[in-house]
Amino acid sequence: MHWLNKFFRRKRTQSETAILTAILTGHTLRSHRDIDGNKYFYLHALDGTKEAVDGTAVHRLRQQRLIETNHKFPSATFLLTDHGRQRAQRAAGHNGSNPISAHNFTQKKQ
Repeated sequence: MHWLNKFFRRKRTQSETAILTAILTGHTLRSHRDIDGNKYFYLHALDGTKEAVDGTAVHRLRQQRLIETNHKFPSATFLLTDHGRQRAQRAAGHNGSNPISAHNFTQKKQ
C-alpha cells in the first residue's frame, strides 16, 4: 500500500490544477465523443466558449477521485468530489466558496 499512498499524494501537474480550479470557479468539464468513438474533453465557460483540455490530466484526476462523472452519453459532465473541492480551494488559495461539487456522489466501497 505504500506505493499507492505515494501515488495519491504526488504533486498535480499544471494541467490538473488548472482543471480543478476552473471547475471550482464555475466552468463545466465535459467529455464528448465523435461518430468514430474518439473522446475529447472540454472546459465550458459560462459565456458559452469552450477550451480543449488534456485527456491524460482528466484521467489522473479521476484516478485520484478528485472528479467524478455523471456517465451520460454522448457528453458526460465531470464534477468535483468533496476531496476535489478541498484540493481546488487550496490550489486557488481560498476556502469557503460554494463550488459545484459531487457531494456524496461516489459510493464508498464496503
